Amino acid sequence: MNNRRRIIIIYSVNYEELSEQIDPFVFERYLKRNGWIPFEIKRDDIAIYQYIKDDQFEQVTIPNDRTQFDYSMALYQAVRTVANVEGRPIEEMLLTLLSSHSDIVKIRIIDLFYSESNVQYLEEIMQDIKDGKANFAVHDLIEVD
Repeated sequence: MNNRRRIIIIYSVNYEELSEQIDPFVFERYLKRNGWIPFEIKRDDIAIYQYIKDDQFEQVTIPNDRTQFDYSMALYQAVRTVANVEGRPIEEMLLTLLSSHSDIVKIRIIDLFYSESNVQYLEEIMQDIKDGKANFAVHDLIEVD
């Protein structure tokens, strides 16, 4: 019988400073993939995205110019808003955005008698990675009795 436990390891950090390290292009790509709609504006130094679902309306501003005075605060505010909309902890959201383009996972199954449940488990992990829901700061432990 497999018991899965999910452990998230987070160290004490300044979230605003950490937000400053997010690539705005990566953030915008994430938003587009997760149902946020770009709002047309004439400015090049920011991008605005809106989330509209049922009675919920949210809007975030993504700064594109790191020289802006409030660059890190604006990114942090956007990360917090997106995390709240998705019902995720801000730590998890930050890790997703900071690690979204830095890891490659390859899984090879050699044993032909590998159990169906293990194959299904690996397929679920791969789907989470494709959907941007998994990153390598999240560890799944499998214990077999």
